[in-house]
Amino acid sequence: MIDLDAVIAETYSLPALPQSASRLASLLSSDDWKLEDVTETVKRDSVLVGRILRAANSASMAGVGSISLVDQAVMRIGPGSVLSMAMGVAARDNMLAPATPYGIAAGDLWKHGVASSLAIEVGRKHTGQNPPPEAHAAALLHDIGIIVLTLYIDPTVQEILSRSMGEGNCTLAASESEILEIHHGEVGGLIAGAWGLPGPIVEGITFHHTPELAPSAEGRNVALHVALADCVADAIGAGGHEADSTEDPGPIMEWFGLDPSSFEGMCSDVSDRLEEVLTRYE
Repeated sequence: MIDLDAVIAETYSLPALPQSASRLASLLSSDDWKLEDVTETVKRDSVLVGRILRAANSASMAGVGSISLVDQAVMRIGPGSVLSMAMGVAARDNMLAPATPYGIAAGDLWKHGVASSLAIEVGRKHTGQNPPPEAHAAALLHDIGIIVLTLYIDPTVQEILSRSMGEGNCTLAASESEILEIHHGEVGGLIAGAWGLPGPIVEGITFHHTPELAPSAEGRNVALHVALADCVADAIGAGGHEADSTEDPGPIMEWFGLDPSSFEGMCSDVSDRLEEVLTRYE
């Protein structure tokens, strides 16, 4: 249906990551990362410094005092959120583009990714688990493969995909795998690999629809958190992301021990803060 070799080649054509993003990803994937190393990396990127300070002094942080030091800002918003913001520098422009074959309007894919990353940030309060720092970036980028696949889906293929999801009641990833022989998670994983990102981020993106298939324990942990975050973003309609509307959140809720009330609380927290958090990346 599509030229897989061309799709794979296209994953290497996206803009390279800023050095700060690559360095942060490498640091936070190690078992012995230190906060001072994260802070020193951030300080080398003046754009990132500005965004982090603005986030640390945002409305959601009101009442805890204004700060002007980078190390305090990193501690306040958390290293995982810092990594997600660093990744956003490279991904934002591409993810703001429409993905017409998927019915995704301009800006919607980006909004969905930011909502998913925010769900990682607020999730610990509802799940009682501390997500790995890499999960924030993996959640932000989990659908980035769509921007490459959309270049190769013509109207005929689009119709077949839509029919597979509608009449066959298949998820998007399952329909892509059957018809295109590759799904957006796999393409996203190829992009993350081309960027030289650590294995847990690559696996978290690749297997966000099938976390149980991630080959490493670290990657499986990231993929599980991304899967939950994706369900939250879908549930609040972030970005009008209807493509995965057939995805059942029940299994991932059960894995995290979330009852419907807790899941709704997580959704509410993300919905309340989303517009503010979107400004972090501007």
